[in-house]
Amino acid sequence: MKIRQICMLVLLCLGVIPAVQAQTYDKLWKQVEQAEKKSLPETVIKLTGEIYQKGEKDKNSPQMLKAYMWRMRYRDMLTPDSLYTNLNGLELWAKQTDQPMDRAVLHSLIAEIYSMYAFNNQWQLRQRAEIVGEAPSADMREWTANMFVEKVRTNVREAMADSVLLLNTSSRTYIPFVELGETSEYYHHDMYHLLATRSIVALQQVAGLDRATPVEDISEDSSAEKESSVKQDIIAIYGNMIAAYKVSGLKEGYVLTALSYLEWRRDSDRNIRPFGLKKGLSGLTEDTYVTALNELKSRFKSESICAEVYLAQARYAIEKEQQTSALQLCDEAIRLYPGYRRINALKNLREDILSPFLNVTAAATAFPGEEIEIRASHKNLDGFTLRLYQAKKLIKEQHFAVLRPEDYRTQDTVFTFKAPEVGQYVMRIVPDIRAKRDSESKFNVTRFKVLTCRLPGNQYEVVTLDGQTGHPIPNAKITLYTNDEKVLQEYTTGADGKVVFPWKSEYRYLKAAKGIDTGMPFQSIYGGSYGYYGDENKVSEGMTLLTDRSLYRPGQTVYVKGIAYVQKSDTANVLPNKDYTVVLMDANNQEVGQKAVRTNEFGSFTVDFALPSAAYFGMFSLKAGEGRTNIRVEDYKRPTFDITFDKQQGSYQLGDKVEVKGKIQSYSGVLLQDLPVKYTVKRSVVDLWRLAESTQIASGEVIANEDGEFTIPVFLEENNAYKNNTRIYYRYSIEATATNVAGETQSSTDVIAAGNRSLILQTELKEKTCKNQPFNTVFKVQNLNGQPVEVKGTFSLYQAKDADFKQLDENPAATGTFTSNEEMTIEWGNLPSGPYVLKAVVKDGQGKEVTAEANTILFSREDNRPPVETTVWFYEANTEFDATHPAVFCFGTSKKDAYVMMNVFSGNKLLESKTMNLSDTIVHFKYPYQESYGDGVLVSFCMVRDGQVYQEQARLKKRLPDKTLTMKWEVFRDKLRPGQKEEWKLTIKTPQGQAAEAEMLATMYDASLDKIWNRKQNFSVFYNQIIPYSSWMGGYFGNNSFNYWWNNKYFKVPTMEYDYFVTQGTMSMDQALNGMVPGVMVRGYGVQKQGSMTGSMMIRGVSRSKAEAKYVPALAGSVAEDAVFESELVSVEAGKQDSASEEETLPEAPADLRTNLAETAFFYPQLRTNEQGEVSFSFTMPESLTRWNFRGYSHTKGMLMGTLDGEATTSKEFMLTPNLPRFVRVGDKTSVAASISNMTGKLQAGTVNMILFDPMTEKVISTQKQKFTVEAGKTIGVSFMFTVSDKYEILGCRMIADSGTFSDGEQQLLPVLSNKEHLVETLPMPVRGEETRTFSLDSLFNHHSKTATDRKLTVEFTGNPAWYAIQALPSLSLPENNNAISWATAYYANTLASYIMNSQPRIKAVFDSWKLQGGTKETFLSNLQKNQEVKNILLSESPWVLEAQTEEQQKERIATLFDLNNIRSNNIAALTRLQELQNSSGAWSWYKGMTGSRYVTTYIAELNARLAMMTGEQPSGTALALQKNAFTYLHQEALKEYREILKAQKDGVKFTGVSGSILQYLYLIALSGEQVPASNKAAYTYYLSKIGEMLPTASMDTKAIAAIILDKAGRKKEAQEFIASLKEHLTKTDEQGMFFAFNENPYSWGGMKMQAHVDVMEALELTGGNNDTVEEMKLWLLKQKQTQQWNSPVATADAVYALLMKGVNLLDNQGDVRIVIANEVLETVSPSKTTVPGLGYIKRSFTQKNVVDARKIEVEKRNPGIAWGAVYAEYESPIKDVRQQGGELNVQKQLYVERMVNNAPQLQPITEKTVLQVGDKVVSRLSIRADRPMDFVQLKDQRGACFEPIGSVSGYNWSNGIGYYVDIKDASTNFFFDHLGKGVYVLEHSYRISRAGTYETGLATMQCAYAPEYASHSASMTIIIK
Repeated sequence: MKIRQICMLVLLCLGVIPAVQAQTYDKLWKQVEQAEKKSLPETVIKLTGEIYQKGEKDKNSPQMLKAYMWRMRYRDMLTPDSLYTNLNGLELWAKQTDQPMDRAVLHSLIAEIYSMYAFNNQWQLRQRAEIVGEAPSADMREWTANMFVEKVRTNVREAMADSVLLLNTSSRTYIPFVELGETSEYYHHDMYHLLATRSIVALQQVAGLDRATPVEDISEDSSAEKESSVKQDIIAIYGNMIAAYKVSGLKEGYVLTALSYLEWRRDSDRNIRPFGLKKGLSGLTEDTYVTALNELKSRFKSESICAEVYLAQARYAIEKEQQTSALQLCDEAIRLYPGYRRINALKNLREDILSPFLNVTAAATAFPGEEIEIRASHKNLDGFTLRLYQAKKLIKEQHFAVLRPEDYRTQDTVFTFKAPEVGQYVMRIVPDIRAKRDSESKFNVTRFKVLTCRLPGNQYEVVTLDGQTGHPIPNAKITLYTNDEKVLQEYTTGADGKVVFPWKSEYRYLKAAKGIDTGMPFQSIYGGSYGYYGDENKVSEGMTLLTDRSLYRPGQTVYVKGIAYVQKSDTANVLPNKDYTVVLMDANNQEVGQKAVRTNEFGSFTVDFALPSAAYFGMFSLKAGEGRTNIRVEDYKRPTFDITFDKQQGSYQLGDKVEVKGKIQSYSGVLLQDLPVKYTVKRSVVDLWRLAESTQIASGEVIANEDGEFTIPVFLEENNAYKNNTRIYYRYSIEATATNVAGETQSSTDVIAAGNRSLILQTELKEKTCKNQPFNTVFKVQNLNGQPVEVKGTFSLYQAKDADFKQLDENPAATGTFTSNEEMTIEWGNLPSGPYVLKAVVKDGQGKEVTAEANTILFSREDNRPPVETTVWFYEANTEFDATHPAVFCFGTSKKDAYVMMNVFSGNKLLESKTMNLSDTIVHFKYPYQESYGDGVLVSFCMVRDGQVYQEQARLKKRLPDKTLTMKWEVFRDKLRPGQKEEWKLTIKTPQGQAAEAEMLATMYDASLDKIWNRKQNFSVFYNQIIPYSSWMGGYFGNNSFNYWWNNKYFKVPTMEYDYFVTQGTMSMDQALNGMVPGVMVRGYGVQKQGSMTGSMMIRGVSRSKAEAKYVPALAGSVAEDAVFESELVSVEAGKQDSASEEETLPEAPADLRTNLAETAFFYPQLRTNEQGEVSFSFTMPESLTRWNFRGYSHTKGMLMGTLDGEATTSKEFMLTPNLPRFVRVGDKTSVAASISNMTGKLQAGTVNMILFDPMTEKVISTQKQKFTVEAGKTIGVSFMFTVSDKYEILGCRMIADSGTFSDGEQQLLPVLSNKEHLVETLPMPVRGEETRTFSLDSLFNHHSKTATDRKLTVEFTGNPAWYAIQALPSLSLPENNNAISWATAYYANTLASYIMNSQPRIKAVFDSWKLQGGTKETFLSNLQKNQEVKNILLSESPWVLEAQTEEQQKERIATLFDLNNIRSNNIAALTRLQELQNSSGAWSWYKGMTGSRYVTTYIAELNARLAMMTGEQPSGTALALQKNAFTYLHQEALKEYREILKAQKDGVKFTGVSGSILQYLYLIALSGEQVPASNKAAYTYYLSKIGEMLPTASMDTKAIAAIILDKAGRKKEAQEFIASLKEHLTKTDEQGMFFAFNENPYSWGGMKMQAHVDVMEALELTGGNNDTVEEMKLWLLKQKQTQQWNSPVATADAVYALLMKGVNLLDNQGDVRIVIANEVLETVSPSKTTVPGLGYIKRSFTQKNVVDARKIEVEKRNPGIAWGAVYAEYESPIKDVRQQGGELNVQKQLYVERMVNNAPQLQPITEKTVLQVGDKVVSRLSIRADRPMDFVQLKDQRGACFEPIGSVSGYNWSNGIGYYVDIKDASTNFFFDHLGKGVYVLEHSYRISRAGTYETGLATMQCAYAPEYASHSASMTIIIK
């Protein structure tokens, strides 16, 4: 026994036994490596699992760690959801291990994973408000940023806890999980350094999320108090490391750590505190970084590691562009530490500083003898030689010497070079120091400058000029070429150098030549450059529609007036006695009303519509004739008061404290005093390029004084990161929020802009100033807020020497003073003509000068030559002309002998074309208007001089007469009493001042609506004056650039390699998953790629008219009398306050009770003027206390138009303004409040009565009284509580305050909502073929709760869902866009779909039987239309009405696929188009006239080849010819690419795999069996040999295509490797079969996933022997159809083909299902019961007790093939009893209250203990989770009766990475998602608390409208508000 032990010990000491084990580990890891190379993730997972278990047995934690991390990465790659479970595994291991060292390592790994996740999702995390006071949820996808920061900090703390242990443990003990790095020798390979550096990295990843660091700048200030906690942690770790290495005497470790710290600190902020260096240095010396480095240098001069300090210093010097000192540092270090192992880094740096550099640019074309510029950028070089060659012969050479810059920095020098005679040359530039190769370019010398111009009547004019003089070159030969440079046509120019010919779209280039001058390069020509888009005599009809206002509640009436007119170019007349139909469309663009009207003699009509009472909210539209207008329909509540700000006046700048003043006033004119105003101030940086994120810099509370006024102090502090940056300024946004005494909360925002300048001074001087008469000008001075500021200033005018305005006279030619923003007259008539500079100066409030300059040229009309030396002088004195005002302009030049071409166009005609020869002169033009000019004339001038083209244009427009009517009030009162009768009067005059004969619309509406939504009504006729445009086009030939590389002597530098954890497989995962090989094309997405892969949510339907900005602040108002309330609105009971005896009837309404609370006061559409042009009208005011906006619109029969606005207030001396809830809920203890305002001038006291009554019977339910006293000028609040009973569905509420002398009151209706909820709970029931499954029904009916009543249970089942796939086939269609891709996809989809439909007789039989049953509409309904009764929101109230109709029509039209003649004619059309679009080369271009594209050609050829393969019909006729031509082109392209590869390989370029286009090319050959031409054999063989290399990195569809290519080419073994890899990437689940789980991320777009899936199925199918896998993959494909609408024609046709045409025929499945629940048996196949044959579809509902109480349901599928169905449980339950429920789709709701903490909003969860107050902001946070992608998902979040939504408006929104439509209703907020990818989402929306009491907050219910069996609901909660 003893001996054995001793032997063991000896063996152990020799380390024999572990070695044996290690060897088997090595073997296993070798296998892992092989599996990785072959891209076999499942195998890697299996092997690493074995290694882990073995390690566990051997207690070998390094092996366990390595295997666990490896396996985790691979699992995460295959099924991204596994990350969360694996992470839990690590956390558990860390908790349970008894090895402290292992625990530290595990915590370090956990910190890394959390920090990476947070870093990758930081954008989304930043959008979420922080949550405190709540444990983070189990799923980190719902977390907020602060939770990640805490998690990472905690794990880092745990990892670093035992520093002694870490310092004393060698990382060698963790091999193989640790790979050793050489540099860690300096740290003796301790674990301390390894974990510390990992900790620092993890903390740095989350530093940006730590709220203590504002996002816009991580370096606000470095005083430790302000340091964020994360930054303090990093500093502490560095500090401890430096201290530890100091103690243990590791000098190298000390230096490297200190360097790393300094570098981080330098990057993360400006002021650095060096550790352990002299205290005095924490200071603010110029550059603390350098100081610290110098300190290190002096302390460790003797150590060779000090070379690293030199390196850091030298690099920093170069960054600061101090190359000279960098060079000294390098030399010194190389001298001191020649033996240091990384000394080469300094040598290389030195080499960089000293290496030569040269870049030269020169023009590519020149005129003979022209001096062209040679621009050289150079360093460390003495010069270069320019050589010109002609036909390889040296013609000319010239050496250019440059000065070497002293400071080793690049410098620019410009030389000139004289061009030789005409000809084609090669320019070569040779640097003085030999480079690797010289650079050369073509250089053309020609006299030609060719201009082209399009003329009316499809003519084209070309003129050949001498580029230098601009004179014509006669008899030149013009050659026109095609796109591929083939000659098309030749012309010769005339004596004037011009030629005119008909334009053809094939023309793409031209060249001109004459005699020896043939050097002109190709010049591109275009069809553009002239256009006339008018029709002189065109008469168009117009229609203006006006409504009484722009915002309505459902059920209200919209009043409309229309004016029909007909217009010519500048006149318009009304259209009397004409019939129109007016149509009202809802937000889904569905018609909801139409009426016939006839216009009167003024061309007007009037009509009104009642809006539907239940609808999907947003923009509704009205249409009649050509007219269209929008109105918004919302459940809003009218605000009663508003907060307004005074504009920030005066001058102020950054660093100032400004006072932002505002006031709070009710719409009825009462100032609200003594209210607290909460405010926040946010700052954002505005750069010229973008608006940065905003940071909150202040928050607080001030009190409004007795005049309702408040002042917010704002300190305009700037952000240190942008100090002295003149390019930016800041916006400070101040939001003020106040809650009035009745509980209503309103907010307003004011923005102040501030910058380094306080004022902006602008002058209005034009470039040219005519001095003949005095002119008026204004010196504008504003602050950055755009507010005018009044200051005095001075100006001086200086004469300049020449037109570049650089040199000025010393003394001003004129001076003056001005007052800002006031018009003043200036006379400069006595000054000589010429260039001048105007300088203006003002002083701001701080006495700082603000200046402005403007350049101008003074001239006189008498000048007959330009006042300055200029090639072109052009001045327009008047361009708007009529009979009395001729057009006046002039054109001139200072040049001698200038040749000017002048064209005059009008309408679609060239009126004249002439040339002028000018020499230093000005020509004056005067054009009187003539009738024949129509709308106007274009005069264009063009001249060429020294290669430049100069063009000027005078656009002369006909003057339009003034068509504005003047409207003026005669009688108007702006203070009115509620209910007052009133008569107003106004006069309307024509522009000439006569009385107008006009018709007028007068309307007045409640101005408080404008706070919610405001739209100006358009009331004008637009006279579109059309003047042709024309311009000469010249060619642009650009510059040549010459670049060089030198063989620099670089030395190898060993990198700094530290120990690290091996957590990653050899191949990067990202590559594996996103491995879209560049250029691989995805079939079916040629054009219609509707969503990018990055995370844009595809929003369907936005392109339709839905895109109208759908956003609206929704507030709600008094319920209109005629509003219809949904049946769910139930009822109230008053407490026993003043319990009325049964008989009491409502007392007679007192005179002061206000009941008419209409929002439109009047709408008088057709008022007429009398002889004197007067209109008077009388009206009775409604009884709301508010402000009113009057709008008057008048027009005459000749469409003269005028508008008039007015503002009036209705108020009383004594007012009661109630704040009633939008609704009350049974069981709530609710309060109604009101404010009482006393403007009588005396104290008032009395009682307030609140009566609740039943409006149906007018019986009183309860009365409550309260005493009040209100001082003069004050407003007080009163409030009443009552509990709501269920006896009434609607309550009347009357409140009256009476002080004896005065009284006021209001009466309104309150809808009562039930406290019971009608709920639908669902249970999806998927089954597979030939199996029986039992589903538990325990969770239905609220877990069979006793309080769930009125139960109904519905069973729906589809025995064979494969028919749904057939119903998704794209019906026959022709494309909307005329391009090659659209035609090819239509051809493909049509042919394949009809092939599938006609492939089996059964399909036709089933379709016929569906038709016969009267096509039981059911069959063809869209999923969106079915099952209405079990959905939480009706289709008509969702945004998807149109989608539903489209899907329904598509299903009904599928039968067209049986009509073979129809298909044939469609295909002929498609082939004809494709033939037209194919070029002679065989390439297709995307649109006609574009260049042929390899991408498009490959795409179309591939579709055609796939068709042949799938249908088994080889192409013939046209199709065959097209395909042959395409192959010719593609073979050539493949060969071309091969030659390029060979060339590049010679240069040592390495290629792996093949390009995307080559992959498609090989795939094409494989599909079509096309013979590879002999010339392509070598290329083909080479490409094939490279495919295998793509195995480790290719994406799934690439692998599938590769497998097919290799298999067809006979390389079966290689093909099998790809297949094996594909199979190992598949995930299998019982319900969904086999699929690629990693493709399911929330952002990838539906079709792409399907396409890859189908490609892989095809590959598995083709290579054989994979039948089971293919059948399992079909299952996933079919399940996609359950929750998604397929709407990409190609992807759908491919998917249906994959489902039906291969392997087991899914349509054979009879869909035979037997379902048993309680004693009921349902069968799908017995013909009598099935509603739809083929589908095997049944649906039955039960209410009998034994069925609804059943706890299980059994489903048996008796034949192969999957089936699905669902159980729907409908019931009523008290809201408070409902428990959360959800499954595949899940929603949870939690309410938080927002509190300001340290200037940042924080969310605190609302629990029983939370104290809530009126005015608090509450956030409803919905966590949504979907386990599969779903289309059309709707979410309804009910709201408590005490909440008022914040500024919410219906419309599209985007937040937290997901887009949706939000619709705000009185009692809920509804969200609609067009598509919800698989994943977790967080939605937040907010409310204000508006009243005290006890309230039920309601549920959130969520459902997929396309597959309603996926549904979920949250629980509700009760809250109490004090």
